[in-house]
Amino acid sequence: MRVKRSCKTEIVFICHNVIEHESNWLKKRATKAVLSKADRLITHSREETGRLKELLGEHTQVITAFLPTYAPIGVKRYTREQAKEKLGLAGHVLLFFGFVRPYKGLDILLDAMPMVLKEKDVTLLIVGEFWKDKKKFLHQIDFYRMGSKIRIVDGYVPNEEIGLYFAASDLVVQPYVSATGSAISQLAYGLDRPVIATRVGDLKEVIQDGVNGRIVEPGDASGLAKAILKSLESETLQKLSENAMNTKERFSWERLGKVITGEMKNSEEGSP
Repeated sequence: MRVKRSCKTEIVFICHNVIEHESNWLKKRATKAVLSKADRLITHSREETGRLKELLGEHTQVITAFLPTYAPIGVKRYTREQAKEKLGLAGHVLLFFGFVRPYKGLDILLDAMPMVLKEKDVTLLIVGEFWKDKKKFLHQIDFYRMGSKIRIVDGYVPNEEIGLYFAASDLVVQPYVSATGSAISQLAYGLDRPVIATRVGDLKEVIQDGVNGRIVEPGDASGLAKAILKSLESETLQKLSENAMNTKERFSWERLGKVITGEMKNSEEGSP
């Protein structure tokens, strides 16, 4: 606030999670105190805009923007063939990427996998650090006897290696049971991969069902399996992949910059 008092400087907050996933009343109170001092507020989704207005008041002026593509961090690129050879993979590949936390629904995806494996030769790549309860997921994999079809990379993935896992995959799967925004879908589109996700948070705003991915209901393992199988059909997968390549233009850093500076009032302006 000293900056605001001493010079003519706008205070702009970009809010990814208005209220964090593990929150309490003290954190909410502190968040409200800080955000109420802003000159402009920008969120990454309509759902977060609603949360911000609920916190600060319905008449609060909020600009709804988007998470930008994270393609620039996938600095090294591979062809699908190169990536699969390097990782020792064959057949179709699904990718679950990022921290494994309870709200991300990995258990739902693991419940869906036996239904998928009945129809197609698929390997699931689980790439990211486990928040907790890794043993629970390992027991689930053992219960379904599908250890040979699950590859786990439990650890931090440096930027230089990110492109390898996305290049090897046919689909990125986000079976979240709750969410606000997600950088994973933007990373997927930046690296030309379609996304299957649930109807939570801003995922339903980013993913166009049947165009650049599929949207399913959260917690529905059967529906998720059906969406995966349909999406892996050759013609469907080709269409989804081609559209995913074009999606990153909607979420460029250049367009986000225009929202931040006020040249664009919301993320819908100038949509390609």
